[in-house]
Parts: sequence; structure tokens; C-alpha cells
Amino acid sequence: MSVDAEQVDLSGLRALAALAEGGSLLRAARRTGVPRTTFRRRLEALEAVIGVPLFLRVGDSVQLTPAGVVLVERADILLHSVRDVIEEARQASAAPLRSIRLLLPVGMPPQLFLAGGVFRAQQYPELHVDIRFSSDPFSEELSGYDVILFIGDVPERGRFVTRKVSQLTERLVATRQYLDTFGTPQEPAELAGHTLLTWTPPGEDPRCWPMAAAALEVEPVCVSPDIHLLRLMALAHQGIARIPEAVAPGLGGEGLVPVLPEFFSRTTSMRLLIPEGLSRTSRVRKLVALLDSLGIQ
Repeated sequence: MSVDAEQVDLSGLRALAALAEGGSLLRAARRTGVPRTTFRRRLEALEAVIGVPLFLRVGDSVQLTPAGVVLVERADILLHSVRDVIEEARQASAAPLRSIRLLLPVGMPPQLFLAGGVFRAQQYPELHVDIRFSSDPFSEELSGYDVILFIGDVPERGRFVTRKVSQLTERLVATRQYLDTFGTPQEPAELAGHTLLTWTPPGEDPRCWPMAAAALEVEPVCVSPDIHLLRLMALAHQGIARIPEAVAPGLGGEGLVPVLPEFFSRTTSMRLLIPEGLSRTSRVRKLVALLDSLGIQ
């Protein structure tokens, strides 16, 4: 069945994206501020144009069909592109880059923002930065952001231009005072007798630690996506923390020392992601040029 793109109403795509996020017609309609009858009519009109069911009712909730999932993934990029085109129309294409919308994982160290703020003030004094945080960036509505900072493997959702920022090394760390008080574990099995703190690796079970020989089941007393919080807890002698090394530079000098380094050390990537649908617009080309000038590849 051939579908004319001009027949697809953007309000229907927005409604379907809201439905995917809200999980029910009522919640999605309330989030968008649209009467439920109007909201349902937009979805029905979209289904009529596409020609296949996009969602199924399951009790009080809804579940997207495979076609609905595909359409939502592509709609994120399309809606973001429309917003960007409108913004470009309001500004001369030759104007300098004036704003960046960032979505970051929670727990980024304050030093990162201080350094970034100094750079912005010195090199791009007219640039405005809108920073939002999420414990799981890919669970958010991505169409509202220019750049997403992500730690770990990128989920297969949408298409992105990727810029690798750094390679992080996960380690187990603690203060010397904590280890002197409770003992320094010599084998992974000895972690069972310690207070454990761990960040939540994207897409992984934080209670299953990938040790050198085999995975180790642990019972941490604190699990959080906030890496900086866990680092501060470890510095306060509250336990052994599993965190990426990038937020604990100079382990010895900052009061943290490695624990079981011969058994646990794993690298993961920190990446900047830009929705592929935006990569050819003049505004985002300027953003990519900025990243390239900083050596972010």
C-alpha cells in the first residue's frame, strides 16, 4: 500500500509518541493537554493513513504493534527535524550557533560543567546551553535535544551521528580508612562481607559484577545511576564502590584506592550522540564543527 507522506499529520505522530511514553490513552492525552476524544481521533486518523494497526488495547493500557514501534522510532527524528527547521527559519543561516540542548546521565561530576562553562564563556560567549538530566537518557523523548551523552553500548533505537568522548575504566574503589577498618578483600568472594555501592550500568543487572574469571552475584546496599553520589559515599568511608574511573581521577590523591584490580577492571565508552536526521541541517552542522574543533571524534 502506497502512502503519500503529505497525508501524515504531525499531530498524529506526536500523539503516537506520547502514547508510547504514557502507556495508556488517558495518561498520554493528559500529558499532551489534548482532550481524550481528540487524542484518540488523531491516532485513528494516523492508522487510517498508514493502513495497519499501530497499537493494541491491553486492559487499561496499550501496547504498540511492531509497525507502531517502527513509526515511533522514526517519528522522534522527524519531529526533532521539524522543530529544527522552524528554528532555522527564525534565524539567519549565517548566524553563529547560539544554543545547544543537552541530555546527560545523572551523576556527572561538577568539575565537568565548570570546565565547560569556562570554555563557553571564553570561546562562545553568546552560546546558551540547556542541560537536562536523566537516569536513562534513552527512556526519554529524544526529539527535544541536540546532543545526548551516553555511557555504554548505544541501544538500537533510532539513528545517530556518534562522537566518542572518552574510554572509561570501571573499577572497585574505597578509602584506605574503610579498608583498614573492615579489611582489604583478596578474593572476589570476600566482597560478600563488605558494604557495596554500585552504579547502574546501562542495560545490565547492577547485582551481577563481571569479574575476570566469572560473573559474581553481589548484594549492594546502594544502587544508583548517580556516579558522583556513589563516589562521594565512598569518600565518606561508607563502602566499596563500583564506578567508572573517569569521575575519580587520581585515585590515590583523592583518597580512593583500587580494590581487587587484578579481578575487576572493565572499559566502556562515553559517547555524544546527535540524531542522524538533524546532521545535515546548518544549525547542527555548526554543532558538529564545534565538536570536531574540540577534538571530539
